[in-house]
Amino acid sequence: MKFAAALFDLDGTLQDSEIHWILATQAFLNDNGLDFNLAATTALVYGRSSTEIYLEIAAMEPFRGRTIIDLASCIRDYYERMTDDGDISFPSSVALLKRMAQDMPVAIVSGSPLKDVKLAAHDLGVDGDVSLILGAEDVERGKPAPDCFLKAASMLGVDPAKCAVFEDSTAGVAAAKAAGMFCVALVHSDRPPQDVSPADVVVNDLSEFNYP
Repeated sequence: MKFAAALFDLDGTLQDSEIHWILATQAFLNDNGLDFNLAATTALVYGRSSTEIYLEIAAMEPFRGRTIIDLASCIRDYYERMTDDGDISFPSSVALLKRMAQDMPVAIVSGSPLKDVKLAAHDLGVDGDVSLILGAEDVERGKPAPDCFLKAASMLGVDPAKCAVFEDSTAGVAAAKAAGMFCVALVHSDRPPQDVSPADVVVNDLSEFNYP
């Protein structure tokens, strides 16, 4: 199939940040007296819009009255302590993005705050390769709603049916398929399991995706 655009998720797809966000959120909740195990925190965080995550946390009893900006800042502090000692990129995913960017417009479509997505794109060395970056603030409904991917296709001026989406989460795959797009799911055997069965292609590494 010939694609007209490639849309890449960020956390868990281009970089190994999803698990660190989960662990950072779990540590923050536990430190504030809430008994969240890994499974519960994964259900709260994995593949979801940061706005929706922080709104849900803000509704919890210990945090009522605190703004989502304050909560996001607190959890980011935990995240940065967990990731400040090494490269968390997936080199093969970055390499595929750069290769596809030579042939078509490429976008990063993430549920993370736009500022964080842009910073990550710079750190990954792909800010010069992408035509568009979308974050949580850019759509009203996050994944699994298709809004972010449909908005990316519209802004790039391409038919959604000719877009290839690269995802790693249940919510992300559902969003891509609801948008009518071809979806490649990246599965990490050492990370919390996700149901990516609706994807058109499932790989353990994006180097396995057969792109020229």
